[in-house]
Amino acid sequence: MKYFIIGLTVLLSLSLTAQERSKDEKWFVQAQFTYNKTSKLVNDTYSQGVSRVTRLDPNQSFALSLNTIGGYFVIPKRLSLGIGLGWEGYFNPHLTTTPLYGDLRFYLTDEESIPFIFLSYGGYLKLGNAFYRGAMLRLGAGYKISLPGNTLIYIAAAITRAGISLTSESYIYSDNSYRYEGVAFTVGFYLY
Repeated sequence: MKYFIIGLTVLLSLSLTAQERSKDEKWFVQAQFTYNKTSKLVNDTYSQGVSRVTRLDPNQSFALSLNTIGGYFVIPKRLSLGIGLGWEGYFNPHLTTTPLYGDLRFYLTDEESIPFIFLSYGGYLKLGNAFYRGAMLRLGAGYKISLPGNTLIYIAAAITRAGISLTSESYIYSDNSYRYEGVAFTVGFYLY
C-alpha cells in the first residue's frame, strides 16, 4: 500500500509541475483507457518437482486498464520519458494488478497532430491480497490529435506481454503464474 501512495504522490506532483510549466511544453501528464484482447494465455505451475504448462482458451480473456503517465520531453515535442501508474483488471481468469512502468515515446515530427511509437515496460505492485505481482511490456504506435481549444488526445495500438504471479514470489520464481500475450487498444488525453 505504501508504494501505491508513493506512486500517487509522485504523479500528483508531476501533474502540478506540468500545469505550472505547460507554457514551456516540457512537462506533461496523460490519462488513458486501454482494452487489451488476449491472444495467448498460459498457466505455469510447479509442484513437487513437476512443471506443468497449461494452455487456456484466450477467446473470453481480456483486460481493462486506467493509467496516468507523467513525464518530461527530453527533446521538445519529439522524445518523452514518463512514469505510469494505474489499475488493470484481467477477466477470465479474474486478476487485479497495479502497473508501475516507464514509458518512452518518440514523435515522428514536432507538429501537433502526428504519429508516434512507444515502449512501456515495468512491473505490477503487490498492494494487498487483492493485487498480484508481475511484469508487463507494451510496444506500439499511435497518433496524437490536436483538437480545438488546445485539447490533445491520442489513439494507439500495441502488442503486449504480461506475467502475473499468484504466489508471494516474483513472477519469474513463482510456482503458479499466468502468461498473457495480446493486442492493446488505447484512447488517451493530455491533462497538461
